[in-house]
Amino acid sequence: MRVPFRSGQASRMMSRTVIGSCVHRAASGRFWSDGLSWDVWASETTEMALAYLVSGGSSESA
Repeated sequence: MRVPFRSGQASRMMSRTVIGSCVHRAASGRFWSDGLSWDVWASETTEMALAYLVSGGSSESA
C-alpha cells in the first residue's frame, strides 16, 4: 500500500475522522438511528477509510 501523503498525514486525518464519526454516532444514534449494529458500522467505516488511504487521498471517483 502506498502512503498518499507525506509523513503519515493521511492516517492522522483518517483517525481523527473515524474517532469523530464514532462520537457523533454514539451521541445521535438514539435520535437518528441508521439501523446498523456497531459491528456492521465499524466494518463499513473501515472499508471506506482503507479505500481513501489506498486511493492517495483523491476526491475523484474511480
